[in-house]
Amino acid sequence: MLMEGANALRRRVVRAELSVHDGVRLLERLLSSGFELHATPPLPGRALELATRLNQGAVYDAHYLALADDMDEDRYNPDGAVEGLAMGNEVTA
Repeated sequence: MLMEGANALRRRVVRAELSVHDGVRLLERLLSSGFELHATPPLPGRALELATRLNQGAVYDAHYLALADDMDEDRYNPDGAVEGLAMGNEVTA
């Protein structure tokens, strides 16, 4: 659910309807609204920032990058999509 919300906000950022900062703030408001989620809360906002920095149309692969940054792991996913996404780009937390 959060990934879908972050992706919807990313689309608004791409269309210049929303700044990435405002998108992250909206995600933070959603996370603090009181309902229970089973996810790592900072990841969707971080994924939105990374997708914007890496000029991605969607935030899905950027979630893997955000998780890798959070876990201090290599930037890799099974199908190699994230590895290709990050090649040539400095991606830091």
